[in-house]
Amino acid sequence: MRTSSPGLTHGEVFRYMERGLNAEQIASIRDTTDVYYVKDVMSSLNHLFDDTLPTSRSAARTNSQVYKELLNHHLSPALLSYVNTRLHRLRRSTPRSTWTRCAPAPIGTL
Repeated sequence: MRTSSPGLTHGEVFRYMERGLNAEQIASIRDTTDVYYVKDVMSSLNHLFDDTLPTSRSAARTNSQVYKELLNHHLSPALLSYVNTRLHRLRRSTPRSTWTRCAPAPIGTL
């Protein structure tokens, strides 16, 4: 199973954002979560919704988590292709050493 660390998924942050909570409020609800991590995930979600790629290595790693989380679900062939394309683009934008256990799933294997 692919998950975000430290135990807070992009989906959870998105649901908190839909309720109108900011990063500080989310971090206080999840007292084991650093506010800076929540801000990173919020920024990652903005990249997802804006169809943009982050420019820093650390932001690219965080952004890859949203796509890896999607791989935990049954995806249509089109969505699976999109997720894999995004993961490949993120990998190209960062050094290989930062991508342990982050390879996209081959199409048709999920």
